[in-house]
Amino acid sequence: MIHRFAALVGLAALSACATPSVAPDDVDARDADPTVAEVERAADLVGLSEGAVRRALGAPDRTRPEGAVAIWRYNADACVVDLFFYPDAPGLRVRHAEARNAFGAAADDDVCFDELRERASLTS
Repeated sequence: MIHRFAALVGLAALSACATPSVAPDDVDARDADPTVAEVERAADLVGLSEGAVRRALGAPDRTRPEGAVAIWRYNADACVVDLFFYPDAPGLRVRHAEARNAFGAAADDDVCFDELRERASLTS
């Protein structure tokens, strides 16, 4: 029994060494330093890394962890946008974006996003 366990542990260790390397062509192109102009709609944020979002929108106004999820809040004049980052190797990526007005009701994602893009372009 102990020999079988040791053999399984050994095989698991060897299989970890056989992990293929990632070629530069396989790197996610969406994380290739987008500019504010390249991220045209709120839906374009989904799939981006934390670094890519910072380059597109600047620093968030507020961040908070919820377990393994990171939530970034951006405040615009007419609305608030929350971005939900979930684990996705090699870091976190936006899986969901939500815009709402000051009363908590749903707001137009693209209208809010346009305001955030304008703010980001003024501060960069």
